[in-house]
Amino acid sequence: MLGRAAMYLRNCFWLIVPVLAFDLLFTGRLPAQFQMENFWRDIPAFVGVPENIFRTVVLVLPVLMPLDVVSARQRAGLALYLAGIAVYLAAWVALIACPDSGWSLSAAGQLAPAYTPALWLGGIGLVGGRLFVARIPYRYWMYLALSAVFLVFHVTHTAIVFARG
Repeated sequence: MLGRAAMYLRNCFWLIVPVLAFDLLFTGRLPAQFQMENFWRDIPAFVGVPENIFRTVVLVLPVLMPLDVVSARQRAGLALYLAGIAVYLAAWVALIACPDSGWSLSAAGQLAPAYTPALWLGGIGLVGGRLFVARIPYRYWMYLALSAVFLVFHVTHTAIVFARG
């Protein structure tokens, strides 16, 4: 019984944990436009609602995905995930450490924390090739598609914040 339970504990959600921890620890250090009271101000529901729905899906679905790194696709996914985490963290560090730099004030710099998750989410999608529940039809590209939809809304949201100045 314990062996089966332990199997379910080895899931792709562990790949989400570093991102959540980093976000929790450092969101308060981001420039003012990224603080919750400003970031969510005047965001249209047609952007914010689907963004949050798809965010929830891409953050929770990995709980159902076994964390196996045995195939070439999964090894490539783990490499993409690790590179993506590094790029994502660098995007945050640039905004926190150098908020008045040309990069941090540019659209590319301010939107970087919104578009760089494409890398680590893509990595999770490639690692998580199946679900624990075999009866549910699932392919790795489904997670990639759900992540892409989330990112469209998330980048749109961040672009609205950037446009406000």
